[in-house]
Amino acid sequence: MFFRQSLKDAERSAPLPATPGLVIDAGFDEFVRAHWGRLLSGEPLRFPFLVPSRLEVIAFQVQHLRSARFDGQPAEIFRLKLSGVWGWILPSIEVTYAAADRVLVHYDGLSDLRNASDDNYQVVIQFPAGDRQPSSAQAMQAARAARSLRRTAIRVHRKLNYS
Repeated sequence: MFFRQSLKDAERSAPLPATPGLVIDAGFDEFVRAHWGRLLSGEPLRFPFLVPSRLEVIAFQVQHLRSARFDGQPAEIFRLKLSGVWGWILPSIEVTYAAADRVLVHYDGLSDLRNASDDNYQVVIQFPAGDRQPSSAQAMQAARAARSLRRTAIRVHRKLNYS
């Protein structure tokens, strides 16, 4: 894995550890759906989460907080936080999922976007039903092609040693 704080900073890297059940970035969304029943029972679930900015895997915990309504529809709210003592001290993230289709509709917490002072933004993001569209096979193919082009550009960039 690698991380660069900003374009002017050096890239830091470390080997990605072979960690069973490792959750990376938006994979948290799939983790929630895969463990929906256990979470709704109130069971807090611990899982390893990759934090690229620290070049390490950190134990996190997610737990169902309550049932609610979002955009007039039944929803479930979950809290994501660090496991252990740090979870009591550091801020948590709350996510809301539509109960009917288990789709993320609201995010409230720390983001991986940084401001000019290199601090992470605290964000509230809503995904209203009217703005969500199902993906098509064509859209998925275009996304895969863009990701492939980005990887190629990164390899060329490194090979030519641009900074």
